[in-house]
Amino acid sequence: MQNNRLVLNGYFSQPYCPGGPTDGVEIGIYGGAVGDTVVDYNDVHHLNPNSPTVYAWNGVRMGLAAFRKASGQAAHDRESQSERDVIDSANSAAPGYPATSRDGTARVDDPGVPNTGAGPVTYADRGADEIIRRVLARTSIAVDLAASSVTVDASSSEPGVYPIVSYTFDFGDGTTVTQAAPIASHRYARPGEYRINTTVNTTDGLSMTVTEPATILPVSATVGLLSLYNLRYVATTASGLLGPSQAGLTPAGQFDIGDAGTGQVALVSRSTGKYISTDSLGTGPLTMTSTNIGPTERFTLTRNADGSISLRSVHTLRYVSIMSQASPYLGATRTAIGTWEKFYPVKVSDAARTLKASTNGKFVTAENAGAKPLIANRTAVGPWEQFDLVDLGNGQVAFFARASNRFVAAESAGTKALIANRTAVGPWERFTAIRNSDGTTSFKAAVNNRYVCAESAGAKPLVANRTAVGPWEKFALG
Repeated sequence: MQNNRLVLNGYFSQPYCPGGPTDGVEIGIYGGAVGDTVVDYNDVHHLNPNSPTVYAWNGVRMGLAAFRKASGQAAHDRESQSERDVIDSANSAAPGYPATSRDGTARVDDPGVPNTGAGPVTYADRGADEIIRRVLARTSIAVDLAASSVTVDASSSEPGVYPIVSYTFDFGDGTTVTQAAPIASHRYARPGEYRINTTVNTTDGLSMTVTEPATILPVSATVGLLSLYNLRYVATTASGLLGPSQAGLTPAGQFDIGDAGTGQVALVSRSTGKYISTDSLGTGPLTMTSTNIGPTERFTLTRNADGSISLRSVHTLRYVSIMSQASPYLGATRTAIGTWEKFYPVKVSDAARTLKASTNGKFVTAENAGAKPLIANRTAVGPWEQFDLVDLGNGQVAFFARASNRFVAAESAGTKALIANRTAVGPWERFTAIRNSDGTTSFKAAVNNRYVCAESAGAKPLVANRTAVGPWEKFALG
């Protein structure tokens, strides 16, 4: 008994041989057959892995290991339900070995599976059929709203017996590309939902096609989301979920905000190329697996009085929030807006900006890691000289100092020097950026309507106390 593939034979005590035992095994050797039957190179599966009743020896049911011990046979038998285990693993020297499968298919050497068979044809398959593995097409799509484009990656496709010769990408807008490389990008002329067909072609003329949807939306901004919960940027974590985990705005924390119509938005993670989705039950964390939008990918955006924004899921009608302190991931789980539901948007282009005072050509620094007032006295840029400009709406901004992870305040309503020591934005932390005719920028504090000045030509700390713009009130924004 060699080269068989046996699955669920007799598992439910059904007899397949008239008059034979019905003790529910795949291979059973009984009576006089015990002394002269050779058992080897079979593949068996009896529903459960390591089944204790997959074999029988002289009427006693047992597992594969026990059968080998009792019979001294079945050294090359395998207990597996994987099709791959039967490929190129038969004994072609066994009595009665057929040169072809039962339908006349010739034996084929599968280059993707090691030859572990015996005899003159080491690549014959176990069982009655010769398995010809066909190409298996797999794709991953990444959406880029800022570029109105998609990137399709079919490199995880498996060739089967015959090698892959080309990939055909139909992007759903009348554009079709056939090429040898498995990765292709395409830019769409207009927003819309597209059906992308990817066909993987092999040298035998056969192919497999997979279809996936992708939605391209008009993009309103590419931003980072600074969580008011801990003043960290929301980013993709090691677990693949979203949480406020980064001190600076890195690629893992960048999101395209797309206009989904009717006052709704959808967000795409630029690091994954996937839309952010709400858990369908409204109790789990946000995920990033979809390239298409439905109710679970739609949100309404609310601008709060402090300039932060909050996102409310169209699906759950709940706000995106930190789920808990023990599990600081984002989920659309809260019915009201509090600190955990607020995020300050920072445009990617406004992250890690510098301010160089026109009066002395020196960079503004959050002195002593923000413990001392801001002053324009540095000739080079390090973390103390970098600020993220938070978009507060209505033309106002806040300065978030990288040195201290705190907001810059016009201390004492502008009567004292600017200092980076605030954990939230109030009237003292709001500024209006004004572009001057010479390309420089001036900043007016909202709390007193006075311009920020590099006092004493930069020799003293910055203070918001000037009513007009002169050389001391101008800065080059880098």
